[in-house]
Amino acid sequence: MMLKFALPAITGASLLVGLFLQHVLDMQPCPICIVQRLILISIFIVSALPLLLTNKLVIQCSNIAVAILTVTGLYFSFDHITLISAESFLVLCSAFYEQIIDFTHLNTLLPSMFAVTGSCTDPDSAFLGIPLPYATLVLYLAILPVCYTLVYKEIAHGNK
Repeated sequence: MMLKFALPAITGASLLVGLFLQHVLDMQPCPICIVQRLILISIFIVSALPLLLTNKLVIQCSNIAVAILTVTGLYFSFDHITLISAESFLVLCSAFYEQIIDFTHLNTLLPSMFAVTGSCTDPDSAFLGIPLPYATLVLYLAILPVCYTLVYKEIAHGNK
């Protein structure tokens, strides 16, 4: 029962940490960081839906959508880690990820949350000694088993 609160709690807390890093510790987000933020907000919203709507189909679709978003977040985390290892891909990083951000128009609607103000290869982007791309990778790896447990529970046992 308490497991369904885990995903909104984890993603909500990680979003607050990201905003703290940006606005209090002045760590400026790069394009990949902003896309990661968009994914986490999506996971937060989609994982909170079953708390509000108890329809079995909503719960199943929500759990599957969170699984897809989490795998997408993992991919982007790996991409970010690869990027900080090989600076030559910076132009491709910025163009691709900035197109995603521009498509949403959130960078103009809410620039304090979604404006790109940092570089993808900033060597100082670490929190508690952990480079942020690795921290997001660990975050998605923590979300994944919770997500798949919820999906399995729905498929195997139904909504009880």
